[in-house]
Amino acid sequence: MASYLIGYIDPRRNEGHEDPYFSEYTYGDFKLNGKKLRENVKPGDFLFFHTTMRKKRYLTSFYEVEIVLPVSKAQQDE
Repeated sequence: MASYLIGYIDPRRNEGHEDPYFSEYTYGDFKLNGKKLRENVKPGDFLFFHTTMRKKRYLTSFYEVEIVLPVSKAQQDE
């Protein structure tokens, strides 16, 4: 089991895209961080999300990974 600390991606600063996407319990960063996670995260690992407010970092949520899917496969799931 591994744990990862990841910055929350505000949709106002990311062309309207929010990560993690809380309503679907998904996280899909396409950049370098996303590549690292796709290659290393396994079921049972934890993803901890944080944000910075007033120069302090706060843990905002966490996921326990159940499954790792390519984005194309996850988008097919309704």
